[in-house]
Amino acid sequence: MNKYILGLLCSLFLFLGGCRKDSSKDVAERFANAFHHRDYKTAMSLATATSRTQLETISQFAGNLPDASAQEAKNILVVMGKGEEKGDRATYYYTTSDSDIEQKINLIKVDGKWQVEWNKMDSPVVDKKTEAPAAAPADSSVQLEVGTPEGLDTTLIRE
Repeated sequence: MNKYILGLLCSLFLFLGGCRKDSSKDVAERFANAFHHRDYKTAMSLATATSRTQLETISQFAGNLPDASAQEAKNILVVMGKGEEKGDRATYYYTTSDSDIEQKINLIKVDGKWQVEWNKMDSPVVDKKTEAPAAAPADSSVQLEVGTPEGLDTTLIRE
């Protein structure tokens, strides 16, 4: 009977242990949820060393925000979208329930483990519906007039 219970416990342990995936998509989703829920400790555990440093700074700033703001953050829903894995690099996209702007997460494999390579300067992916108009081409026909301010003595200026 004891062998039966021990076998059952071992099977249960293996089953539950196998449920935690460490795929690039799973790491990206866990990071996005942790980041938006302001669980910076978890986010840092999924990030590269450089990214952890930046997340630490954000964590310190977030500590000064009102408690109501932190409670609102816990209600944000992260919806994972498309993604791509190429060798030791991966990129995934997601949106959150509080914004329609698509966000991007880059991951790299470090010592066989997927880690988020996040930078606070990474900007969201601009949604085509809200995309800003394109800048004028460099060879635009717009010309600037450059003149001399009135009253300036130009006798010393040579062409």
